[in-house]
Amino acid sequence: LDLHSHAVTRKRFTSHKRYVSRNSDRMPTFVHFSARLLRAISAGRRRFSPSVKTATGAFALWGSIGCCNGVACSLRSWAEEKEKQTVETNSDVPNPFGPEVEKYWKKRHTYFQLFDHGIAVDKEGLYSVAPEVDALRLGFDIPNGKTYVLDAFCGVGGNAIGLARAGKTVVTVDNCLERLEKARHNAKLYGVENRIEFVHSDVENFLANTSRTFDAIHFDPPWGGVSYSKQAHSFKWSSFGIDGKHLVSLAVENGCKHIAFRVPVSFDLNELQKVGPGIWDFDVKKMLSKKEGSSLVEESYWVVHMRPSIG
Repeated sequence: LDLHSHAVTRKRFTSHKRYVSRNSDRMPTFVHFSARLLRAISAGRRRFSPSVKTATGAFALWGSIGCCNGVACSLRSWAEEKEKQTVETNSDVPNPFGPEVEKYWKKRHTYFQLFDHGIAVDKEGLYSVAPEVDALRLGFDIPNGKTYVLDAFCGVGGNAIGLARAGKTVVTVDNCLERLEKARHNAKLYGVENRIEFVHSDVENFLANTSRTFDAIHFDPPWGGVSYSKQAHSFKWSSFGIDGKHLVSLAVENGCKHIAFRVPVSFDLNELQKVGPGIWDFDVKKMLSKKEGSSLVEESYWVVHMRPSIG
């Protein structure tokens, strides 16, 4: 045993204890201890077997990983708190689009959690966009094998962004160039602009003339603006701004095997049999939201998933 080397090692450990005591508020003690321990072993490496060195290295690595995880958790908590503060700070921002869409303005952070980070909307885009969590759910409700997706009626990009975040390669179409540019800007804020192709076109003309075949197509045609009331009538295919039955037929001609169609809760489900009884299987997903001025939950709209029948 090298007594001199042993004494040096003990001295270094004693020094380390004093150092940790003075700097405990700067870095985790465990990581300091691990680093100093490795240096101590290096100074007296002849006295330690390879197995001891390996075990101590693993010990130090484990401590470092624990530190990183702790730092990550702390940063995540800090970011969530800052986001909460941002929303609260901007909760009194006046609605620039008028009283007609005031209820939608109050829920703007539901539509885009990054709203206060520069999200671009206009009046129609505000009241017609899907909530962010619903757009993500749409992406995951479309099976993994269906990766090339057409998002018809882009608006300000809510659904296209959700589809891209769920791993899809998206082509999104809108006949309003200004709104399409807002969607492109919003996708950039979410970091998915490279997964989305933005096409300025009429949806019907695009589908009738494109040579591309899509794995899935999502339709979200207009329902009639803010004057629409889900209690007003029984909604039909013909009640949409563009006949829904015609849109489904265009998707079929395209060779698409999965159609997702956003409809109001007053939609007459008997209408589904008009697009080919026995040809399609239907799965109706009910999207829920909190009732305005209450903690109660209500159905806000449905998404009808259509797949070819097997056998």
